[in-house]
Amino acid sequence: MSKQYARTVILTLNGVRIRGIKGFREPNVSLWDPVDTMDDTGAAEKTARYKDMEIDYIVPVTDPEYDWEAVNDARLTVEYPSGKRHTYTGVYPSEVGGAKLDGEGDAIREVKLFAADRIKE
Repeated sequence: MSKQYARTVILTLNGVRIRGIKGFREPNVSLWDPVDTMDDTGAAEKTARYKDMEIDYIVPVTDPEYDWEAVNDARLTVEYPSGKRHTYTGVYPSEVGGAKLDGEGDAIREVKLFAADRIKE
């Protein structure tokens, strides 16, 4: 039996599909912190934070570029080929990088986002 892996994802921001995505990395989520006591180690639950989502965006040659700086309290949906979806709410850009050439003829802009919440569907 062969394994199947997700090779592409579809990103929509406030209902508009974002074209020209070369790469996407979902955030790491910290849920618990270790707590040292005098005679043991325990754990304290944290409020989940969804930081450091990364998008590698291909800068279009002729079409207008997506305005990442205008993203404000947005809704980002990540749809996998399997049908699994993650929706992030309260999305803001934390960093919009300058364009860099990747050696394959594309100019790539790295965009970092964070979100207030995640909904798994």
